[in-house]
Amino acid sequence: MNRRNLATVFATGLAEQAVSSAGNFGFILWLAGTMTTEEFGWFGIAWTIVTLVESWFWSALGHPVPALVARLPASRVREVNGAVFVASFWVGGTALAIALVAAGAMFAIRPDLALIVGGAGAAAFGLRIQQAFKRVTYLHHWRLTSLLGAMIYVVLLFASYWLGMQYGMEGATSALVSWGVAPAAPATPIVRYRQQLAYPAVALFRWFLWSAVTTGRPYAVSASLYWLSTFSLVPIASLLFGLGAGAHVRLLLTLVSPATQSFAVLNSILVPVFAPEIRSKVGGVRQQLAVTAIALMLAIGAAYAVCLLLFGDPILGLLFGE
Repeated sequence: MNRRNLATVFATGLAEQAVSSAGNFGFILWLAGTMTTEEFGWFGIAWTIVTLVESWFWSALGHPVPALVARLPASRVREVNGAVFVASFWVGGTALAIALVAAGAMFAIRPDLALIVGGAGAAAFGLRIQQAFKRVTYLHHWRLTSLLGAMIYVVLLFASYWLGMQYGMEGATSALVSWGVAPAAPATPIVRYRQQLAYPAVALFRWFLWSAVTTGRPYAVSASLYWLSTFSLVPIASLLFGLGAGAHVRLLLTLVSPATQSFAVLNSILVPVFAPEIRSKVGGVRQQLAVTAIALMLAIGAAYAVCLLLFGDPILGLLFGE
């Protein structure tokens, strides 16, 4: 891929992320304005757990996929695309089933928390399908499909929460269920590329799962450490200082998301491009690609830091209603 095409892919990826980030930011503000402090606190705790679970799933079904595809002949790539979705349905469905069983066991004791647990399972399932959609579209540079999916996601996120509230669903549960419905729906535009999807053969699917899990273990450790240093502050603050403190920490973490998600987009775009070149073992290629990736991340981080310095006060005013 030449530089012009790479720049186009990157620009479209950033546009898709801008739509998603703006939608998520607006949605969090809406939640904070419509929920009580206790509801938003419980929502924050549930969402941080969903985030941790998805980071483990992404470690196996996201990060390693470009490298695995680079090892296979082009004739088997369709099966790998299918394997990502099949595995995502399986692990996401398992998370949903576990959450529903736990919710059923809790319902007689704390029905309000039981509904939140069930909603968290729905959110974990929906988020996994969304990430599978992103992985495959970024892998093959289906740029407009990815952008269309982000637009559908934002519309359905707001609409499903509004409908849940209209039918009397508790705020935190409605928000989590919305995150279960909205992310799954954007996978529908991928039918445009249905000929690029194939149900994987049993042998290839087993190889894919084993390779993905073994390759993804370092990513899972890294993701867990990142979660401990950021999102774990929400349940810790809630435990030590009350749900109100946890709710405020969750709002503050909203400021971190655009930068980290932009890094994720950058990784998702560059890795499929770089993987074949790295495997070619051309002298100096690895160092050059590593410098390019680091330079882009530093540029994004610096630009975002400048935005926070310039517009930090009005952003905090939006978050906390001041």
